Amino acid sequence: MRANEQNNRATTNGSNATAQRSSQEIEFYADSLFQKEEVVRLLIQTLNDLGYRESSSTLEKETGIEFESEKVSIFRTRVLEGNWGEVEKLLPVLNIEDNPNVLFLIRQQKFLELLESKLPHEALHTLQLELTTLDHNVERRHFLSSLLVCSSVDEIKAKANWDGASGNSRQILLDELQKHVSPSVMLPRRRLRALLNQAMAYQRKECFYHNEPETVQSLFADHNCGRSKFPSTLAYVIEDHTDEVWHIAFSNSGRFLASASKDHTAKVWSIEVPFLASSKHQSHQTVLTLSGHTDSVSYVAWSQNDMYLLTCGNDKVIRLWDSQSGNCLKVLTRHSSSVSACAWLPDNQHFITSSSDKCTFLWNIDGTVVHRWSGFVASDLSISRNGSLLVIVTGDKICLYDLHTKQEINQLQESAGVASIAISNDGNYLLCSVSCQEIHLWDMMERRIIKRFTGYKQSKFVIRSCFGGADMNYVISGSEDFNVYIWRLEDEALTKVLSGHTKMVNAVCWNSVHGSMLASASDDRTIRIWV
Repeated sequence: MRANEQNNRATTNGSNATAQRSSQEIEFYADSLFQKEEVVRLLIQTLNDLGYRESSSTLEKETGIEFESEKVSIFRTRVLEGNWGEVEKLLPVLNIEDNPNVLFLIRQQKFLELLESKLPHEALHTLQLELTTLDHNVERRHFLSSLLVCSSVDEIKAKANWDGASGNSRQILLDELQKHVSPSVMLPRRRLRALLNQAMAYQRKECFYHNEPETVQSLFADHNCGRSKFPSTLAYVIEDHTDEVWHIAFSNSGRFLASASKDHTAKVWSIEVPFLASSKHQSHQTVLTLSGHTDSVSYVAWSQNDMYLLTCGNDKVIRLWDSQSGNCLKVLTRHSSSVSACAWLPDNQHFITSSSDKCTFLWNIDGTVVHRWSGFVASDLSISRNGSLLVIVTGDKICLYDLHTKQEINQLQESAGVASIAISNDGNYLLCSVSCQEIHLWDMMERRIIKRFTGYKQSKFVIRSCFGGADMNYVISGSEDFNVYIWRLEDEALTKVLSGHTKMVNAVCWNSVHGSMLASASDDRTIRIWV
């Protein structure tokens, strides 16, 4: 009797545990938009990826859910082994046996591996009897045939951009083949990692005050930067200029700020932490005063290595400075009218200047002119970070030039006069401050405006806007109403309005090294540092 009682109790306990587990599963998935089986398969795959083979096997046994069928697993193994005959035999299992692109990819890999193994006759046989008979991708077949005359395996790999059988080529092939297979049959590689990365990217995008670099983030809580990491507090007011400040630029190291003023000077300021921490450092804040211009200085530009500074303005002159000593190295006088803007190429040896004299010059650092574009008044210019693209503003027209050929490659037409431009770091987007009191974001590949930022005031004066934020995910601009405006790039939402200047704000600049620092320059003769 006692034994039967114990058996009954054990059975009851087992039933209760099963019922409890089923209840928990129902509760867990009740409001979910995904299936339990898919979650389990993702977990099994991820455990395998992390090297926990025994744990993944245990999970399969406990749930009764297979990560993938045995034949799919064999297919994966045969591809990575290079057993091409068996790979083709298994295609019906994946329902892709009649896909000519799939067969072409497999036989192309086979052809290249035969060439790598120095078996040209077998490779030619594969090309003629297996690839050609597919009647698919003729241009690629012609290219593959040209590899038969290569003198070495290294030449074949270089021309085909292929790293060989012992490299990553078979895994790359497997990834390409999976694109043609239903994911329910063959789960894409590292799928859970991809989903987690997408979730983190979405959270960063939705974070209203996002201003952190892309680093490893915790999965335990939703991402939220909060206001404390966004520049909104006035840290310091620089008051050494004696007239309007028209332009500012942080050095690429983030340690210095250069300013250009109507008072005929440019200045360089230290942006070290002690400078921001206390007004006691006020007498030491000016690192350099660059004097020599005989009229207003309208623009200043750092070379990418921060060794040089360019200044230009209404006296028709460009001055090249040693940024450490403050010595003027060159005085360039080729322009016959006000110089509107200047920008460096990434080699630190060339720069470009624009002017109202209808000439835009490409200079060598030794002071010689390398190239001239002429016939239009250029009010602003910008160069892509990689040095391949030059963008010039002339009235309501934006001209794009290939800096390798020096030829115009495109034009963008605005609805009103363009005051200033800025190219995104990746070179795909262009920010335009337009006199219709809007800032437009252009997609330069599609040649269309994709975002419009409004609310600030700009009618007849030059106000320079810029990209900002750790991911360049904000747009910042000064305004004729004395404020600084910050919008989210993603949804054009106005994030912050910074007040404090007493006259028009002409220029803003984001410190890309100290990610929560912003500078603004104004007709009130001050520069304000916001953190």
